[in-house]
Amino acid sequence: MSGQIEFKDIANSIQTLEESFRGIERLMNVNKKKELVRQKEEAASASDFWTDTQAAQKHLQELKSLKKDIQRWEQLKTGLEDAKAHYELAREAGQTQELGEIVSLISLAFSCASGQGDPAGGRLNTVPFAPPPLPCQA
Repeated sequence: MSGQIEFKDIANSIQTLEESFRGIERLMNVNKKKELVRQKEEAASASDFWTDTQAAQKHLQELKSLKKDIQRWEQLKTGLEDAKAHYELAREAGQTQELGEIVSLISLAFSCASGQGDPAGGRLNTVPFAPPPLPCQA
């Protein structure tokens, strides 16, 4: 089936992406960022937090940036998990017409989560048959 997407193509791409995700998660220090968010939120709830307005504003900007990084990561992870679940259902039912939709899910997750550039520096674009990115949902 030259030129057509097959189940094995999707399975191979998902496996490759999952391996990449584990490395990217470590590079992004996602768990450390989650802990920093917890600490910063706790500090922001202190009664004397606004004593130094400039420091408080800087603190909140850092908190916002950390949350944004975590949100992007979670979007990527959820997008891949959704694509993987869709793939499993399509494979079990033998629905090859769903493969294009699965590729679109993968493409959409990466384009939406990465914004202007993905956190992996382009290494997420490992789906050789992926269509152009779709517009992100609000």
